Amino acid sequence: MNDRSRNHLNWSDVLFVENPWLYLPFLVDQRKNSGKETDGIVKLLRQNDISEGSKILDFSCGIGRHSIELAKRGYRVVGYDPSQLFLEVARKYSVEELTQSSNLPKFFLGNPYDPSRVLLGNDESDFDAMIIMDNSIGYTGSSNDRTMLRELNKIAGRNCILIIETENRDWRLRNFESMTLHEFDHISVFEKWNFNLESSEFESLSSFYEKVNGDKNDLKMLLQLGTTMRLYSLHELITLLNESGWKYLNSYDSIMQLDPVRIDSGPNIATVSIAE
Repeated sequence: MNDRSRNHLNWSDVLFVENPWLYLPFLVDQRKNSGKETDGIVKLLRQNDISEGSKILDFSCGIGRHSIELAKRGYRVVGYDPSQLFLEVARKYSVEELTQSSNLPKFFLGNPYDPSRVLLGNDESDFDAMIIMDNSIGYTGSSNDRTMLRELNKIAGRNCILIIETENRDWRLRNFESMTLHEFDHISVFEKWNFNLESSEFESLSSFYEKVNGDKNDLKMLLQLGTTMRLYSLHELITLLNESGWKYLNSYDSIMQLDPVRIDSGPNIATVSIAE
């Protein structure tokens, strides 16, 4: 792709579609929490009468860590993501971890803002529940988030439940860090952060380095990327959901603990809505 075409890509396309291997270590590291997070998801599903055997959409599923755990618990799972590499890894983990091939999740590649076309084209609709984990909204602003949620509503079944995990804007402001460093076996990621109070956007300049021969002191620049993430306060997220064909039901301060949201809630919150 030439530089002119690349300039029209959103940062998330550049990272997750063009250079997904740079973000893959983050997703692999998050697998350690998959079981406990899925325990919380299943509790919310059962509270809303979504039993085993129900059909679940794992939207922006990444490497399928929640898809696989839900399949282990007897749900029929469809994963959807824009990254070919992530889906290849998800399929690999699925085959390794699930003994019954009949319960393997189905994974589909597609744009986050056009899921109904792809999934309906593959006879996938009438979902009993959908999950959007790991703060997978806000990449391109409120208008596109509204489009995405309306698209999901088109393929929702009757009384479909939508569970969203997002970063807690208020916690982030209280615990703001201007610089962060992430160390993995072969990659270091250095981030400079700013929070734009006028737009409620979390802005960063992220620098990805290869550790030459695994040496953290011998680094080679691989990619430098500006990112912008729209963070929602809880009341803004509720408004967004209600404007997008979903009826907000409840919120929790952690997908693993499921305590009520409080003023001192932690870095991520979860909301539950129902299709109208």
